[in-house]
Amino acid sequence: MVDITLQLFLGSILNMKIPFNFFRKKKPTFLSPLYKYLGISPRDERLYIQAFTHASYEGDFTDKNERLEFLGDAVLGLVVSEILIKKYPLATEGWLTKAKSRVVNREKLNKIAAELNIATLLRHKMGKQFKEQDHDALGNALEALIGAIFKNYGYKKTYAIIVEKILNPYINWNELENEPRDFKSKLIELLQAKKMHFFFQTQPLAEQEEDRKFESILWVEQAVVGKGYGRSKKQAEQEASSQTLSERKDLFL
Repeated sequence: MVDITLQLFLGSILNMKIPFNFFRKKKPTFLSPLYKYLGISPRDERLYIQAFTHASYEGDFTDKNERLEFLGDAVLGLVVSEILIKKYPLATEGWLTKAKSRVVNREKLNKIAAELNIATLLRHKMGKQFKEQDHDALGNALEALIGAIFKNYGYKKTYAIIVEKILNPYINWNELENEPRDFKSKLIELLQAKKMHFFFQTQPLAEQEEDRKFESILWVEQAVVGKGYGRSKKQAEQEASSQTLSERKDLFL
């Protein structure tokens, strides 16, 4: 005699409405190689198609990637901040800000995106304006991809994917501290290209600390856009420039 529990179980299976394509393998799509590399299997691919749909695209898919890019930028910044705090527990806030900007700056993201072949996945209508190896649309799409992964899987798995598949293969964390960068020159170059009026207001601090003897305030078009502190005027201005490049990307759009 068949056990009553087994009878109920078999009955429930026979009464289930199983989709006709339930046992079929999903057909490969243009994003399949990326899914394989990242180790993900999305149930709803539309979110990922959106991540690679540039604002210029005109076609059958109307949702563009700006909102996912905004989300991905925040998630990536949080992940990098967490990594740096763990790796450099004695680092000052100023140094952490500089190090973070070296990892998540537009140039670096564009290069990582190019290495991931995102140029071949991006849906756009930019024509000759688009250069596959050097275009902000690549880094933006990478951030949008991170936003899609976060919406799909949450922070814990997204953190692992960003670290293992997006950052570690392309970032040498041990050399990060010694990487030379002239943030002030880069900032001045960008502001001059936009023909914007700016100046640094740098002065000694009344109450000096070991690594905070000067304060530098960066003014752009009569508005304060960044602040920095350092042992010298040069260091304070570099930190103000670094903060502005990292947190005020809107100035250079």
